Amino acid sequence: SNPADGRSRLLAATPSDSFRVWETEMFTSERWSNFSDRVQSACWSPDGHVLLFAVKNEMAIYSLHFFVPPVGSLHKVVGGAKAAVKCVDLSLHTFQDDGDESVASAGGFVQSMAWDSSGEQLAVIFTPESVSSPLVAVFRTRLHPVFEVVASGFIRGLPNEFPQAMSFQNNFKEGAVLAIAWSSGRMSFFPFVYTNPTPQIDSHLVSGRHQAMPFKTT
Repeated sequence: SNPADGRSRLLAATPSDSFRVWETEMFTSERWSNFSDRVQSACWSPDGHVLLFAVKNEMAIYSLHFFVPPVGSLHKVVGGAKAAVKCVDLSLHTFQDDGDESVASAGGFVQSMAWDSSGEQLAVIFTPESVSSPLVAVFRTRLHPVFEVVASGFIRGLPNEFPQAMSFQNNFKEGAVLAIAWSSGRMSFFPFVYTNPTPQIDSHLVSGRHQAMPFKTT
């Protein structure tokens, strides 16, 4: 399950190719189905109006939008769009590695995702069998005036490290801080300091590297 917007909506995924979203006042629900597999990972926007999710064995991220019912409405509905939209293509791409100027590949299946409390940074960990398993992919997101996802960069750990888990700090007023637990047992913290209109990651404060990424977004 995954609560949103003060717990006004709740995602309930299943082992099948369908899931439900419940509104938590009258507990009515809506169902979405016919995906290629089960939901692997999902996260809500801070306002609870956008659900991002990834399906197992599919190199993509989907978005599902929810409308806000009129103030004072007695008819409680979930308010979800009829269909989810593929907003990020994670299929394999090649790019120039900033570290040694070699050509590297990136892409794969999603293991987990995290969205910061400002709705401006999305982080993705790939499954162990993916080409990008040593990397954390970072995307810039915007909720208004229209929803937008923009590929930002990669975070790479030390040699032979793989990301195992991650979470954004909720009370960092200067931007966002992403905490990553690596397979070596090491923890690292990546601050995103919003000093410009376009947020930038300050990768000089922590171990690891940040580099441009080639993924297509829509």
